[in-house]
Amino acid sequence: MPVLVEPTRTRAILAGNNTDRPRLIHLPPGVTVSPGDRIVTSGDGGVFPMGLPVGVIETVSEAGITMQPFVRRDRIEYVRLIDFGLKGVIPLPQKTSPEAAK
Repeated sequence: MPVLVEPTRTRAILAGNNTDRPRLIHLPPGVTVSPGDRIVTSGDGGVFPMGLPVGVIETVSEAGITMQPFVRRDRIEYVRLIDFGLKGVIPLPQKTSPEAAK
């Protein structure tokens, strides 16, 4: 997910890693980020608007940069999915003709 690191407005990608602490990847070379820096959506790609709070940087090390989300996965009881009408984000199932099924 495209994100911004505040206060530097550095662009990065938030990537899941099958833990409750996703990683920040694809930061520009030489950029300095610190634990406690806030992460927000960048608006790039058009899926999420700019500025939605996502979390804060938790660790910065040689192994990478991890983020602590503002929301705990184990506490989520309700998720609302919003269709922004963006074509190509989620491919629609293809209808098959009876001829193609043979």
